[in-house]
This record gives sequence, C-alpha cells and structure tokens, in this order.
Amino acid sequence: MPDTPRITRIILSRFRQFGFCDILLTHPETGDPLSRICFLGPNGIGKTTVLDQLFCVLSPENATSEAASEDALILVGIEINGERIFRASDGTNHEHPVWFQGKLEDSSRWSSIENNPPGFQEFIERFSDYTLSAVPNIPTDGLAYFSPGKNTVNGSSVAGFREFLEAREIDRAASYHEFLKHPNNRDRTVAEIDGEFAATHPHVLESLQELWESVLAPAFLEFNPADSGSLASTQTGDEIAFDALSPGLRNHLLRIARLHAHYFEQPSWAGFLFLDDPDTGLNPDLARGQMQFFHDLYSNRPGQIFATTHSPRVASLFAPEERISFRFDSERGVALSEKIVPKSAEPEEEPEPDPISETGPITRPIPTPDQERLAQIKRAMEETDDQVELADLLDEMMALRSKR
Repeated sequence: MPDTPRITRIILSRFRQFGFCDILLTHPETGDPLSRICFLGPNGIGKTTVLDQLFCVLSPENATSEAASEDALILVGIEINGERIFRASDGTNHEHPVWFQGKLEDSSRWSSIENNPPGFQEFIERFSDYTLSAVPNIPTDGLAYFSPGKNTVNGSSVAGFREFLEAREIDRAASYHEFLKHPNNRDRTVAEIDGEFAATHPHVLESLQELWESVLAPAFLEFNPADSGSLASTQTGDEIAFDALSPGLRNHLLRIARLHAHYFEQPSWAGFLFLDDPDTGLNPDLARGQMQFFHDLYSNRPGQIFATTHSPRVASLFAPEERISFRFDSERGVALSEKIVPKSAEPEEEPEPDPISETGPITRPIPTPDQERLAQIKRAMEETDDQVELADLLDEMMALRSKR
C-alpha cells in the first residue's frame, strides 16, 4: 500500500502576483516535510492562492481554474514512498499536469529557474529529460477544505446541521444492518444484538456533546444527543434552532462535527486539512480553541494541515519554522519575509531610592527577570502590527507564564 504523500515545496513562477516565489515546506534542520504550515501576510498578498494550489495537487477534480498569465508555472514537490517527485501545471488545467523526477533538483539547470523564471511550457522544455513516463498514484483520505465560503470533506459539501444528523442516522442504520448479518448473531435475541451493537458502535452524537460543551456552555446552551440532537437554553429550557446561531459559531460547530464524525468512523485514515482564515467570525479564544482541536485530531496522522490566518493567537499554535510569512517585493512580486526575532524593550531606568519614613525605607517587591521580560513583551505587542512578530511574542509570553 502506498505511503501517504507529503507536500514538500511549491514554486510559483509568473503566476498572478507571484513573479517567482519558492516556498519550502520542510523543517530547516532535518529536511523532513512539515506536518503543519501556517501562511501569514497582509490581505491580497496571495495566502489563499497558495492554499488553493496546494489543495489542487491532492484534489484536482475539485479545483477551479485560476486567472493566470499565458504561460504561468505552479511546481509542487511531493514526497511519497521515500521518493520526491514534482507536479507541474499552468494553474488552469489541474487534471492534466506533467510529472517530473525529484532528482531534477540536483541538475545544474535547477538554479536557472530562479535566475530566469520559466513558464509552464518553457519549464517542460528545460527539464524534458526528467519527466516521468508513468503518472504516479497520489492516494488521499480525509481531505477537508474549510473557508468562509467553502466547506468540503472528501469532495462533498458540509451541509446544515439537520442534514448532518440525517446522514449520521443513515450511516448508523447501515452499520446496524451489516451487524445483523454477522454469523454470530443468527441465534441471538434482539435485546442481545442491540446491546452489543450499542457497546461496539457508539453513536457519534454522544461524543459531540462533550466536544461542544466548552463552546456552548458560555452561551448558556446545551446539546442533547438523545433528543434528535436539539439545542436548548440552559436558562429557560427553550429549544434553540441551530440556524439561529451566528454564522461563525455554526461553521465552527459543523466543522468540528463533520471532521470528528469522519475520523470517528475511519480512525486509521490519514488526513489533509486546508483552512482559509479559520478565525473568521470567531472571537480569538474560540478561534484558538478550534485550531487546537484540529491539531489534536491530526496529531498522529501522516497527513498535513495548511492554514492561513490574520490571528496571532492562532499563528502562535504553530512552531516558528511552521510559519511562512509573505511580503510584497517591488522586483519579484510576492516574496517570503525573513524570520523576525522578537525585539526586546529598552531596559528600564533605575528607580529612584525610596524615601525614608519614620519606620524606615519603604520597600517594594523586586520583579524577577521573568516578570520584567513579560512587561517588555506586553509593551512590544502594543507597538507592533507585524503578525509574525506578534505570534513570536505570544509564544514567548506563554512559555514564561507556563513556568510560573
């Protein structure tokens, strides 16, 4: 069985606002593919464009044609079965890419793509001796794409809550009928069969109650899986329609429910998750909680998470090497930003000596080095608008607070 693929690199050449941009998706020290990647940068710089092109590699049948120059190039590196290969396309025809051997990176011609950025046809001509004779099979399971306007899992849209409940009931009924056919159940009573089925096939809605509780409780709401999955007010007991919730909260709950249900039924599957502005419509704490849920769900799976965000709190859940920040370059279009090191505030001036009172000098507690650094970080966070720097400062703040 083929290994789960990992995306290791994407190069965009003469594509929209990207004159030439080479994005490595590997650990800078080990060279291993990253499991989690977060794209940061100002509005309109191309974060979603990169996310969509990566999604097209794994789901070309669900891709939409991009407005591109006449001969753009999107080159994506993939690692599978211990080998690296490249997928080249022009951004308009995703179902018929050209595949190349990974060893073209060792070619003496490789450096020419940065010095003289090629289009799609030119790249094929330049590296024609590295093309693959057979189209590789790129298996994917658990492929999800969530954005403010698009929510899909394995190509199907995430429907409303009632549709989700109906689908779960249909799936459970199908599992029950398969369970009835098992030879061991032929001479058993209905009560015995139902009891074992309930024990070995727990209902996904029961686990949702626990997942949703931390989100619903602060809003004085509760979820009752036994009562057709209804929502009710904990203040009045009145039933609350799911559609009456805010769009951001509905999206949040449905995303958790849909992915949890998918992996609840297929626990051994790998996973690929694409998140475009997952914090849209959510307060910072809820957005961070959503991303933490996704991280935990995918932590032991061989796939990858790709996200774009404007939220430093969300970005701070990614390690520094997992954050990729974009900037505008006057010559090359969009380019990668250099890693920003959190700046330290200027040292405080020495306080004046305490005045002497009748009872002696007035003493104040001396701040520890960690307390002084926390104060410096807070001031630095107030002074900067850079998302990457904010995320780095949050990292440091959380590390210091965890020591207390």
